[in-house]
Amino acid sequence: MKTNPKVILLSLLSLSAFSVLAVDNPTNDKLTAMAPSDQAQSLGQLLNSSNITCEEPSRSFFQGLNNTDGTAYWDVACSDGKSYAIVIDATASGNTKILDCSVMKSQANIDCFVKLAQ
Repeated sequence: MKTNPKVILLSLLSLSAFSVLAVDNPTNDKLTAMAPSDQAQSLGQLLNSSNITCEEPSRSFFQGLNNTDGTAYWDVACSDGKSYAIVIDATASGNTKILDCSVMKSQANIDCFVKLAQ
């Protein structure tokens, strides 16, 4: 299922409206408890299961957490040079949205692998 990049971009832009954390994000909690190499591998597996090839995830990066709704923002770089932003909803199933970092940069001028403003 393709996700509309504008929906993800609007979600990312809403990060400027942070308040006190009201929602837990179990998937994010699991990721943050992992070693960095395991985080990259897990995010790479997520990409592969979403039909996005990432044979060798080389690094991951936690961009931030929306304290209003608990949405987590992660990035993963793949050995083929592509990078992706992954938005993880604060639901029990951890629903995700994936966006190519180059699209995010061109559409909203938001860089991957940079902490989001809070």
